[in-house]
Amino acid sequence: MHNDNDESYEDGADSDTQSQPLPEPDKDGAPITRKLKRVSKKKRKQDLAKRKEVHARFLMRMDKAYAAEKETRERMAADIAFVNLPSAQWEERGSIDDEGPGSHETQRPRFEIDRISPILQNIAGEQKQNRRDIKVRSNSGADGNKMATNTASLIRSICQKSHFNNIQDSAYMELITSGMAAFCLSTDYAKDSFDQEIKLEWVSQAHASIYFDLAATGPQRHDGDWMAKLSMVTEEAYKRRWPKAKVHSMPEDELLSLTQIQYWQSRDNLRIADYYEKEYYVTILMKFSDGRVLELNEDTASILDELAAAGITETGRREVQKHRIVHYLMSGADILAGPHEVPSNTYPLFPFFGREAFVDNQIFVRGIVSYARDAQQIYNYQVSSNLEQTVKSSIAPFIVTQKQLQGEGILSSWESMDYDNPSVLTYTADPGAPPPARAATGQMYNGMAMVLQQAQTDIDNSIGYFAASKGDQQIDSSGRAITSLQRQTNTSLALYPASLEQAIISCGEVMVDTIKKVYDGDRTVDIISDSGERSTWRVNEAIIDRQTGEEVILNDLSAANFDITISTGPSYATQRLESNEVMLRLASFDPEIMALGSDLFVGNTDMRDAEALVKRLRSAKISAGLIQPNENELAELQENQKPPSQEQIIAAEMQEEGLLASMLNNEALQAAIIKTKADKVHKLTESHNKLNDALLARAEANAIAIANGQEVIPVSKYMEESFNLLQGALADAVQDLMESENTDDLEKAREELITQRMNQEALKQQQQQQQPKE
Repeated sequence: MHNDNDESYEDGADSDTQSQPLPEPDKDGAPITRKLKRVSKKKRKQDLAKRKEVHARFLMRMDKAYAAEKETRERMAADIAFVNLPSAQWEERGSIDDEGPGSHETQRPRFEIDRISPILQNIAGEQKQNRRDIKVRSNSGADGNKMATNTASLIRSICQKSHFNNIQDSAYMELITSGMAAFCLSTDYAKDSFDQEIKLEWVSQAHASIYFDLAATGPQRHDGDWMAKLSMVTEEAYKRRWPKAKVHSMPEDELLSLTQIQYWQSRDNLRIADYYEKEYYVTILMKFSDGRVLELNEDTASILDELAAAGITETGRREVQKHRIVHYLMSGADILAGPHEVPSNTYPLFPFFGREAFVDNQIFVRGIVSYARDAQQIYNYQVSSNLEQTVKSSIAPFIVTQKQLQGEGILSSWESMDYDNPSVLTYTADPGAPPPARAATGQMYNGMAMVLQQAQTDIDNSIGYFAASKGDQQIDSSGRAITSLQRQTNTSLALYPASLEQAIISCGEVMVDTIKKVYDGDRTVDIISDSGERSTWRVNEAIIDRQTGEEVILNDLSAANFDITISTGPSYATQRLESNEVMLRLASFDPEIMALGSDLFVGNTDMRDAEALVKRLRSAKISAGLIQPNENELAELQENQKPPSQEQIIAAEMQEEGLLASMLNNEALQAAIIKTKADKVHKLTESHNKLNDALLARAEANAIAIANGQEVIPVSKYMEESFNLLQGALADAVQDLMESENTDDLEKAREELITQRMNQEALKQQQQQQQPKE
């Protein structure tokens, strides 16, 4: 993991001393000084030999990876250029000095009507409407749920500070274009602080920046023994950051092949690499009689006697191979910094890929542009050819005889016809020839339009992006057929968002591991809830337990154990808008819905004082018994509640007795309840029938339009959603009405009122007992 502020050129041959950590000051505040530990020549030689070995291994690995994947990566670069650079959609580009489409050599038109880029923009736009949010789930049960929620909020804060949404958008566009994209995780010191922070970055041109072990086949290639991220720096910046390092990018011992020489040298720029490799080691796992499994180290060795005293014995051992990941900063000539151990045991680089195929033990990757290029070139050629034929047909030459051009000024007037456009042309009569006339031009090929249409179809089919997904209205397709085409598009392109999601999950897992190491001290961090509310969270807070006298760590991130998932869907702001739109549509059929959900509607707006208005609306609904109070509202009600006065108790008793008498003696009350619910069912039925008639009328109109070859207006998805919601509400109301007709309802109501009256009498007696005696 790379930290810009910790970079330094390290070369054991330049010094015979080794820096040690600065000592703590003494009690008087004066720093304690001591001599630096000298390093023997033998140790320096060993370190230098190891550094050369690591660097040589890095160059060899890079050379093999570059040579093996050179063709695939060049194809990726060509796909990116095809949709981004002018004239790249022709096999031979015109020269820089060309004026307008075409070249001076042929003077034939060469137009580019890009049909691929709009499809890329549409696919990328769909991804923007479905943001990915990293979710954290605790493995510690209910006790860890709050820790998991706050950790997810911390990750959300990191993502927002890093503009992770923009990183996703840029990487996804590169993925669908070339078939490969990447982003990375790094750490750096916060501004004017010694606290480190985590940040995410987009790796531009991943096809030329990210290299990995050729044996790796995992989704992010994390199963390989090494990975590297390459970048370019100017020679001036290189000298400023590493003044002791060699400026040239070639080692003196001729380790590099011709491929490497071409790759590491680029004019006045130097290429450097963040190089990560796995260092393997063997550890011993111990199994005990109580089922626990521990790794043998200094900490566990010190508690073996305590376990034995408790009757817990060791039942078995086995060796396990593990690894740590070490980071180096490399140039083509030497190691600039490192080694530094990465906080996580997974690489902080996250490449992800489009369509992959294994051929002859090699992996070939492509995006959606690769197979659409031929159809796009056919389209461009046909458009240019059509225009050329059209122009030629309007400037056909005249057929004249030499005698018809004789005479003063006649020839010059005919020669200037192209730019003077004279209204009258004179000629000398030739008795043996007809008057001058334009030569007959060749007719345009009738199949040119068909070729263009077929080329467009081939572009769509090669990408897997059908007309319905682009918003094109299909006259000969029903609403169900359009939906089917949209599903086909989603199915054929599903691997691209799935690839992005897998990379984000891997990133979330590395972020959790890194958070445990980076946020290791007592500090306060910024967090953002899923609703966008900002707050702070104090982590790793050390306090002393008064009962035991031992130190207790609150919100100990290092002890947390989480699982990572992601949620995919519209952003929180978009969800609020959509929720209000659906509520408005439903309220047009049943105004009672808005009356009941007015607090939710106001809460989903960005109006000023919305929070205060929501509080007032909820307070009124709680008082009316329409909704139940939440925990905070219930606590506030209990705090503000005063004992009822004698007058209030008497009034409540009278009201309760009157209601009970009414229910006991007046069976008409049940009929009134049933009538109210029946009216609601009737009202919902009318709204349901009206919307159903509208849907049927639209379907009939579309059928007539199809028969007459007219434009079809598709049924709005909002009408279908409203119809389905209204149908569900109607079913619930009918069920409620059927339950109201049950003869047991009245008896249940009577029992509830009698129970309430008994509770009221018990409360009254309790209050009388608590009153002080005179």
